[in-house]
Amino acid sequence: MGRRGRGGKSPYAHHGKAAVTPAALTPDRAETVPPISSSATPGAAPASAASAATSRASDLAQHRAKHAWDTVKAAKALDHSTEPNSARQADDTQADKKKSSHAKAFGGQAKKLPMRIRAAGLGQALAFVRAKAKPGTEQKVNPGLILLLERLGGWVLPRLDPATAAPVSDDALLRAILDNDATFLRRATLEAMAWLEWVNRFAEAEDLGDDDTPEHG
Repeated sequence: MGRRGRGGKSPYAHHGKAAVTPAALTPDRAETVPPISSSATPGAAPASAASAATSRASDLAQHRAKHAWDTVKAAKALDHSTEPNSARQADDTQADKKKSSHAKAFGGQAKKLPMRIRAAGLGQALAFVRAKAKPGTEQKVNPGLILLLERLGGWVLPRLDPATAAPVSDDALLRAILDNDATFLRRATLEAMAWLEWVNRFAEAEDLGDDDTPEHG
């Protein structure tokens, strides 16, 4: 015989109600918090577990945002690595920056990358950026795009495999995608998109807009 509560009703009958979920969740969480039971006593443990999961997700979002901010600051620093030592050089440098800026290239490709990922997948999108970053022997390597690839891989890979140590090479994430299965690709894509959302917020605030380099491919 099962236990019966007052009035002959089972103390577990109310479990069929809609589960209560935490309201204060970060917008870019990929994980799903387990539902919390509406029961007072039996629900105590699930509520604690859900609170811990929410806290972990909040910490992850905070670390993601900081990593993205540090990346944008590093991109801006690329254009200030060499200071002009005369007024004429300063004018020439300013003119050159209007034509070609490593930071602008970073911001422009970061802005376009989510659209490329949705259209062609993460692997092809990374391959496209890498082709622009290293166009060939006749053209110089673009440090802004190399930075974008290195920092994106440096964020995503340790999230999927804690044994991965950052920094990583500019092709590390692409090679990992080619070497792993569809589940890895799906998780990498979700984390890449969440990171790029923060990068683009900060890049826009720092006026790192579209670069003027022509698109090929």
